[in-house]
Amino acid sequence: MSPARGWGAAALETLTPRERLDLPAWADRFRVVARGTSPEAGPWRTSRVPYLREPMEAISDPDVERVICMWGSQLGKTDGILLNSIGYYAAQDPSPTLLVQPTEIAALAFVKERVDPTFRNSPALRGLLSTGKRDPDNTAVFKAFPGAYLACAWATSAVSLASRPIRVVLADEIDRWPLSTGKDGDPWAQAVQRTSNFHNRKIVAVSTPLIEGESRIEALYEETDQRRCYVPCPLCGVLQVLTWERVRYKTHGGDPDLDRISYNCEHCDRLVDERDKPAMLADCSWQPAHPQVERRRGFQLSALYSPWVRWRELAEEWIRATGNRDRNGLQEFVNLRLGEPWAVEAQQVTADGLDRNRIDYAAPVPAGVLVLTAGVDVQDNRLEVEIVGWGEGRQTWGIHYAILAGDTSDKTAAGPWAKLDALLARSWEAEGQAQPLALWATCIDSGGHRTDEVYEFCRDRHARNVFPVKGRGGGGVPIIGKPTLNKFRSPLYPVGDDAAKEAIYSRLQLQTPGPGYCNFPRDASTGYDSEWFRGLLSEQKRAKVRGGRKVYVWIQRYSRNEPLDCRKYATAALELLNPDFPALAAARAAATGGAAPAAAPKGRRILSPGVRW
Repeated sequence: MSPARGWGAAALETLTPRERLDLPAWADRFRVVARGTSPEAGPWRTSRVPYLREPMEAISDPDVERVICMWGSQLGKTDGILLNSIGYYAAQDPSPTLLVQPTEIAALAFVKERVDPTFRNSPALRGLLSTGKRDPDNTAVFKAFPGAYLACAWATSAVSLASRPIRVVLADEIDRWPLSTGKDGDPWAQAVQRTSNFHNRKIVAVSTPLIEGESRIEALYEETDQRRCYVPCPLCGVLQVLTWERVRYKTHGGDPDLDRISYNCEHCDRLVDERDKPAMLADCSWQPAHPQVERRRGFQLSALYSPWVRWRELAEEWIRATGNRDRNGLQEFVNLRLGEPWAVEAQQVTADGLDRNRIDYAAPVPAGVLVLTAGVDVQDNRLEVEIVGWGEGRQTWGIHYAILAGDTSDKTAAGPWAKLDALLARSWEAEGQAQPLALWATCIDSGGHRTDEVYEFCRDRHARNVFPVKGRGGGGVPIIGKPTLNKFRSPLYPVGDDAAKEAIYSRLQLQTPGPGYCNFPRDASTGYDSEWFRGLLSEQKRAKVRGGRKVYVWIQRYSRNEPLDCRKYATAALELLNPDFPALAAARAAATGGAAPAAAPKGRRILSPGVRW
């Protein structure tokens, strides 16, 4: 090892009594926020984010064992909770510390982009790390300090969570952790187990929540004293928790006037201007709902308190999500902005209820359609495919459903793959347009049957935006993820099964045409018969108790779920494209003859930057 300061100096420092400082005091004196890592670089100031003082005090309080923060975004939890804690337990109270991120990529990026700059820019920390090249005491996942170390792990790897005794666990975004790492079980339990030898252990978890009943951070918060942040009204002085329901803005001619946004005090009923927010935050206090709970502090906080997020910005996000009836946008607002878990709708759609969605089309493709995508499910003896039309606000029209019978190992001109190729290459007559519409993108399931055949078919059709996908279950997995390359050098996209199904079923619950609404043709010859509707509604989300926690699982109620899978993959194809619908609508209106673009623009890059084939 080649330490920045000699071992003698380091050893002497470990024997020299330190001035006893709590975490906020240490951070205010010694922490420097690196430029480019935060909205505000320079010396750390707890006074800038007063609501962080009490959670930070709890982290350094020897009488508190667990600190649980269920927070929205842009509230300073990375700098104030994680990075300040890492610095404190390296310099002020040397302790074996474990930092756990959801994935390996996230862990390595966090160390490189946040931890390393913190140590380089904070004089009190700069000399603690060795600087020798290829030094095992200073690697991408392990940092040794005099009398302590920081180990970095990720929740998907049991190996990274094992081996070392740990006094301090810092767990980030735990709602995005997997439920299990395999035979080793729950990664949260594994991380906590590492602290069992320390009587003065400290366990800190921070996360934005996801689904109610499934959320790890929600379950942990409920085991604490459940504190919420109270601020005084500048007009009447009464303390209250800021809630979204009391944000007010006027409308003029149907348009919101966000220049006059304010907060309605629940006690004096007067309107508070956002200019008063800094003064309100300066006098904030955390009050527990269950003060009898000892040694476990819980803190819940929304972005309404953030010094970096204006109420106007929040209102704009809310208006976009509600105006477009975007269920995903609403969930993101509740999770990321309000710091609350999303409650799954209990209403169940029925086939009879969807009869209202069936209409007569004036042409194979109705006038509102701007983009066509396809989803394909693969079985041993058939291919099933749905063509879906998409309009503004992600309103959908079912265009065509086909079952292409035949052995799917048959790649001859008479086999089902040739039939699929012809169907995907077809153009569709569109109402009110001078030219027909072609498909923009197709996603084909490769996870169950004929994987190699799917890869080979897609490899030869990249120019037509035909891609293989593979479903992934679990909360927090987006509808379409970043691709990897399979053995055919073809990009393989992960599809979030839960997210896609939730999006589909929430849209099916809408009862009036508009953003998100699902239209289906009344003509059963298009493939949309009673059997198809039973397949679309073949699964139901139900609550179950596992390990003492309520979780939601998808239960298959009907054997034929291929229509749901096809709609899921067609939805993934649309999310992969992420088209600009207002621009497409404007282009159609301006085009001669009212024609919309017939196909995806040539040369459109679907893959994320850096992925090649």
